[in-house]
Amino acid sequence: MSKTASPALFDLIHNMSKSEKRYFKIHASRHTIGHQNKYVQLFDFIEQQSEFNEEEIYTKFDGESFLNKFSITKNRLYDHLMKALASYHSSSSLEANIYKLLHGAEILYDKGLYDHSEKQLKSAKRLATKHGKTALLLKIEGKLNEIIETQGYTKISSEELEKQEEELNQTLISEEYYNRLWLLKSKLFSIMHQQGKSRSKDDIDKFKVLLDSYKGLKKPKKMSFNAQHLTIHFESAYYFATLDQDNCLNSLYKNLKLFQKEHAQIK
Repeated sequence: MSKTASPALFDLIHNMSKSEKRYFKIHASRHTIGHQNKYVQLFDFIEQQSEFNEEEIYTKFDGESFLNKFSITKNRLYDHLMKALASYHSSSSLEANIYKLLHGAEILYDKGLYDHSEKQLKSAKRLATKHGKTALLLKIEGKLNEIIETQGYTKISSEELEKQEEELNQTLISEEYYNRLWLLKSKLFSIMHQQGKSRSKDDIDKFKVLLDSYKGLKKPKKMSFNAQHLTIHFESAYYFATLDQDNCLNSLYKNLKLFQKEHAQIK
């Protein structure tokens, strides 16, 4: 039997903080996951291991029924850990809060409470808009459209639809801009890591191709913090790669000022 087989559970346990581990045990006590929570005992034993060793586990829990299908046992414990972690971080995770509103809206929609569902979706939309979560905004817009169709277009005017169309167009532009810029930034860093900074005209030309693509991107009317940061980050990296130290430094200062302005984003 391998001493190091399937270390995923070991890795997860040893990367959890003390408060996360404490929360898991509270969570487990509320949601029984075994006879007198043998899974918690397994958790405790793996936690004290310096490296993953299944032979030690079999020796420690000799005779326990959960060892008969130990691969299933490990998977179940891993799943329970992930559920506990999701619950622990749900209040502090922005996206988790948005998804919670989305899920609530779906439940209300299924019950035929369309006005209630729309209220939840609009709360999610405000949160996603504020924090530039364009991918989630597209999902929210889709759910709002379902409500409009279900109600037979009786509660929305042509003007409101035009406004919604403009908002959707800007969301699509924002999402495409960010994703394309991220790819250009990644290509730039890939060249830098593989070949280093510019040493010849051919090297500079490779970076200029990326710069030209960047200049051709359609920018949204209003950019989120993440989009602003990525834009300046790309520019500073380009100047760094092409040995333009002055412009690189200026770009770095721009990002510094951006973080100083949006201090909450530092975390």
